[in-house]
Amino acid sequence: MLFADGKDVKLGRLPKDSISQRSDTDVSIGFLQKQYEAITSGNSLRKLLLALEPSHPGYTMLKQGIQKFLSGFDTTLFTVVPARKDTAFRQAIQKRLYEGGYISLLMFRLILVS
Repeated sequence: MLFADGKDVKLGRLPKDSISQRSDTDVSIGFLQKQYEAITSGNSLRKLLLALEPSHPGYTMLKQGIQKFLSGFDTTLFTVVPARKDTAFRQAIQKRLYEGGYISLLMFRLILVS
């Protein structure tokens, strides 16, 4: 599993196509053995994986952009609203509207009572 992950970091996970079939990107037994020896000799796995990443400036910019995007990403979990014909639809949509700030707590409670 670890070797597959190392290969994915170096080459990516997409299958080869007619454009990407280049001999300089093949993973050889020698490459895998070198990685195995580096891991078993006590080197940091993080450093080994970072060394396999592309050094292209665009790749570095992409990684930074993803980190910036994820830092401002809202991970709030909201109520899942079932289909309209489901009996729990009305209560779920009311709860979801409250969670999103579209109705107040007072309005939410009034709707639940009615």
